[in-house]
Amino acid sequence: MIEKMAKHLVRNHGHSDLFAFAMLIKLLVVIQGDVGSFFVGSSIEIL
Repeated sequence: MIEKMAKHLVRNHGHSDLFAFAMLIKLLVVIQGDVGSFFVGSSIEIL
């Protein structure tokens, strides 16, 4: 479903794959909420 939304955005706005990828991550964070934010924060700390 999220992939479909990303493709829909690319088709409508003509942006690059990078933009679609960024939107996809943004959607994931919004959907997962605190869990997504925690995961992203943990990943950054590990790196």
